[in-house]
Amino acid sequence: MPNIQLNPLLTPQVVAILNKCLFSYSEACKNGNWVNEEIYKFEFAQWLTSRVDFNYQTNEQILDICLESQQQRYTNTSTKGVNFLLSAGNEKRSIFLTPSDIDLFRKAAQGTLLSEKDLENRGISYTGLTGWLGTLFPNQYVPVVALEEVDAIIKIWNLQKHPQKGYPGFVANQEFGKAIVAYIKHYAQEITILFNKQLVNPLNLETLYNWVAQDFTIFIKRRLINQNNFPPSIPDPKPGPPTKTMTIQYPLNTILFGPPGTGKTYNTKQYAIQLIENLSEEECSKKYPDRQSLNARFDLFQDRKQIEFVTFHQSFTYEDFIEGIKPVLPKTNGNEEIKEANSGKLTYEIADGIFKTICERAESYMNYTPENQPESFKTEMSQGFQRANFYKMSIGNTANSEDDEIYQYCIENGCIALGWGGEIDFRGVNNRKDIKDRLDEEGVERSPYESTAVKMFVVDMKPGDFVFISSGNFKIRAIAQISGGYYFQKDSPIRYSQFREVKWLITNINLPVTEVYNKAFSQQTIYGLNKNLINQDYFQTSAVLPNKEEFHRNHVLVIDEINRGNVSQIFGELITLIESDKRSGDSESLMIKLPYSKEDFSVPNNLYIIGTMNTADRSVEALDTALRRRFSFVEMPPQYELPEINREVEGYNLANILQKINQRIEKLLSKDNLIGHSYFMTANSLKDLRAVFQYKIIPLLQEYFFGDFGKIGLVLGEGFFQTSENTDNNIFATFRNYDPSGLAEKEVYHLINVLDEKKLNDNQFKAALDALV
Repeated sequence: MPNIQLNPLLTPQVVAILNKCLFSYSEACKNGNWVNEEIYKFEFAQWLTSRVDFNYQTNEQILDICLESQQQRYTNTSTKGVNFLLSAGNEKRSIFLTPSDIDLFRKAAQGTLLSEKDLENRGISYTGLTGWLGTLFPNQYVPVVALEEVDAIIKIWNLQKHPQKGYPGFVANQEFGKAIVAYIKHYAQEITILFNKQLVNPLNLETLYNWVAQDFTIFIKRRLINQNNFPPSIPDPKPGPPTKTMTIQYPLNTILFGPPGTGKTYNTKQYAIQLIENLSEEECSKKYPDRQSLNARFDLFQDRKQIEFVTFHQSFTYEDFIEGIKPVLPKTNGNEEIKEANSGKLTYEIADGIFKTICERAESYMNYTPENQPESFKTEMSQGFQRANFYKMSIGNTANSEDDEIYQYCIENGCIALGWGGEIDFRGVNNRKDIKDRLDEEGVERSPYESTAVKMFVVDMKPGDFVFISSGNFKIRAIAQISGGYYFQKDSPIRYSQFREVKWLITNINLPVTEVYNKAFSQQTIYGLNKNLINQDYFQTSAVLPNKEEFHRNHVLVIDEINRGNVSQIFGELITLIESDKRSGDSESLMIKLPYSKEDFSVPNNLYIIGTMNTADRSVEALDTALRRRFSFVEMPPQYELPEINREVEGYNLANILQKINQRIEKLLSKDNLIGHSYFMTANSLKDLRAVFQYKIIPLLQEYFFGDFGKIGLVLGEGFFQTSENTDNNIFATFRNYDPSGLAEKEVYHLINVLDEKKLNDNQFKAALDALV
C-alpha cells in the first residue's frame, strides 16, 4: 500500500526541480523509446521476486535462483542479466555473489536492518547489494546500483560533500533513494502504471516504485545532466478550448446482489472509486487499467478515511454501527489516550460507531474547498516542521455559542487559553508533582487529567511547537505556533486564567482534520499529536501542495453481507435519514436526536453506501420493504464471457461447464442459487479443475440440496458418484416383527473424492466432465 507522506528530504526547492525533471521523463516514457530500453530491469525484478521464497527455500536454492536471474536474456538486451554481478566464465558461482550474501538476504527477510558489522562479510559491492535488497525487500531498501545515480543525487540536492563509497555511502544513498521513491509514489503514478503494463505479469507495487525511482534517477543523469539540460525548462501549456465537466448522478444507496462467486465484494472497490472521483465505469477503467493501480487507489482512500469497510453479522448491533455505551479501561500514561477517570477502574463511555464516524467526517468535507493558504503560513509550517512538536487543543466548547468569546479573545490577543487549572498560578512548576502539589493546596483537582492537561500546557509546550485548534473531532478552526511562555491572568476578561503566547498562522478556517492528520481528534482538551500521522506535504509551499484535482469530497461506506445482520435493528431510526431527499443539504433534510449522546444528527449527502448481498444465503431473512425502498439494487449474475472464464483447460471450456451446471441448478432451485464465475477462475490445469470440484462445487451443491445425492447427480452426472458394493443380504439386525426385505438390495451412492486419482483417473474425470458440456 503506497504511503503518500512526503520524505523530509523533499524540500519545496527539491520538489520543484524534480517536477521539471518528471515532465521530461514522462515525455520520454510516453512518446520515446525510454520504456522499451529500460523495461529489462523491471522484467528482472518480476522474474526474481516470483521465484524466491525465504520461508521454504534453502540458501543454496536462493543463490542458484539469483545466479540464474543473471543468465536470463531480458527484453531488448544483447547481454544477459542486469550487471549486478558478473559470471566467471562458465562457472556456476559468481565471482561476486557468494553464500555469505544470501545469509545477509535471509537476515533482511526476517525484518532486521543490516548493520555495518553485518555488511563486513558480504561478497558483493555495496551498489550491487542494493540491487538485490531493493528488489527482494522493497519496504526496507532501495536499489541505488550505479554511480550515475549518486551523481544525480548530488546534483538534485546540490550536495557539497557526499560519501559515495563504503558503508557511509551505502547509508547516505539509501536515504536519498528513499526520498526519490516517496516522490515517485506521490507524483508519478501514471508512469508506474505505464511500466507495469509492459510486463507480462505485473510487479508488486513496492518493488515497482523502487525501480521507477531508480529509472527516474538514471534518466536525470543520462538525459538531463549529461546533456547540460538540468533542470529542464518546461514549456507553458498552450491555451485550449474550455472543457465541459460532466457530473455523473449515482444513487446514494446501492446494493450489489447475486449468487456466490459473482464478484460482488470484488467490484465494490471500483464502484467506490467511481463514486469518490465522480467517474463513469469507462473513465475509471481507463484511469486505473489494472487491478494493482485500482487497489492502490482504494488503499489510498482508505488511508484518508474516505472509504470505510464493515461486514454485517448476526451479532452486529445499533451500538456498533451508530453509537452506544462501551466499557473502557482507562490509561494514565501517554499523550493521546489519557482517560478522565480514576486509574485502574472500569468505566463506561459513549462510543461512536463506524456509521456515525464516517458521517461526521463526510460532513466536515461538505463545505470545504482546498485553497492555497498564505505563503507566510506555509513558510512557517515547512521551516519549523522537523524540530517542532504538535498539539491538539480545544478553546472553549464549540457546541456552546457562549464560548465563542473565548476563541475570539485568544485570536485578538495572540494567545491560547486553558480552562483546566482554575485560578491557580502555575508559574515556576517543572513537573507533574509540582502541579499536583499546587492543586492539592487549593483542593481543586477535579480529576487525574487536570494535572496532565496543565503540565502539557505549562511545561511541555515549547516555543516553536504548533497547536491545532479543533472544532469538534473532525475540523480544525485555526493553527498557531507557540511564541512565548506561560502566563497567569487572574482577572482576565474571560473565565479562563491560564495562557500561552502564540503567533496565529491561520484562523477562521474549516479544515477537515484528515487533510492534515491521519486520525480524527478525540474529546480531550489538550494532547500531543503523533508526528508520524501528520501530512507534512499539506504545509509546504505551492510547489508541493497536492493538485486540487486530487481533492475529493465524497465518502463511501461499504457494507459487506448486508443481509446477514438485522438491518432494521442496526440502522434503527436512521433508516429514514439515508433517503436521498432526507440528507443534510437537501430541501427535505431531516435531523434526529441520538438516544445515547443526545446529539442532533443527520446524514450528509456526500456519503454513499454500497451493500453486498448473497442471494443464496439461507441463514438470513430477506430484506424488509422499508430497506428495499431506500436502496437501488444492481444484479451481479455469473459472467460467462469474461476471458478469465471463457477459456479452455485440457480441451474443456470452463464457461460452458459453468453454464451447464447453472442451467440445471436454476431448474431445480432458482437463479438465486447459481454458481459464480470466480469459482473457476483459478483453474489452469486438470489438477486445478479437480480441486475446484472437490473443494468448491461439490460442497456448495451439498449445501444447496441438503445432501440429496439424487439432485446433485442430476446436476453433475453419474461420473462423480460410485455405488456402495454390498453383497450381504443379512446386513440388518432383527427388530421385533419389522420386515427388512428389499432394503438390503437398495443401491447406496457416494460422491467420489475427485482428487483421488486411484478412484478417478484422468480419463474417468474427463468422462465425468463430458456430462457437463
